[in-house]
Amino acid sequence: MSLLRFSTLFLLALLALAPGCRRETPEAAFKAFVTAVRAGDRDVAWDAFSKQTRGALESYLAQQRGPGSPERPAKDVLFDGQLLSSMREILYVDVLTQSGGRAVLEIVDENEEKQQVTMVLEDERWRVELPIPGAAGGA
Repeated sequence: MSLLRFSTLFLLALLALAPGCRRETPEAAFKAFVTAVRAGDRDVAWDAFSKQTRGALESYLAQQRGPGSPERPAKDVLFDGQLLSSMREILYVDVLTQSGGRAVLEIVDENEEKQQVTMVLEDERWRVELPIPGAAGGA
């Protein structure tokens, strides 16, 4: 093998491994979110939400806080206890639609129940976008 051909192949291999050269899929991002939630990694799980979802959750949880209740960061309230850590096992994730920076996934859990989850592309990463009832930007 010539030195030029070897150099070209080596460069292509390095580029394929470099961060940012391959983008995570919406399915992989959702599975990473579920893994973080189940592992109790609240920072990773919180960061997996879209900016809109984080803002809506903060607003909604602030509205729900009772008078005299201490103010706590939304991620602490959300991920403390059993609220999200009791998520069902995910059997599979399929992309129903994907266009531009938005994807709709179909999630099938251990009870074979189907749900749809929207993922949005922000800052080169796929993030979970949830409708938050009663919050600005929510459903």
